Amino acid sequence: MKKYIGECFCGSVEVEVQGEPAVMAICHCKICRSWSAAPVNGASLWSPENFKITKGEEFIKSFTKVEGHDRKWC
Repeated sequence: MKKYIGECFCGSVEVEVQGEPAVMAICHCKICRSWSAAPVNGASLWSPENFKITKGEEFIKSFTKVEGHDRKWC
């Protein structure tokens, strides 16, 4: 099973995902463009059982501008 390890830009948070993503998408809706400050936004989503935070969970914040569009960052 494939394993990917990543971290946020400042290095405070590390994550690990296994397997294939449940969804891969490119979006250009107003919400995604606003969040990414770009004309398009790419995303990959893994099922919760294949995702874990390995470092820095206490640094993660959340914001919900529109129901169903929860955004998280460090």
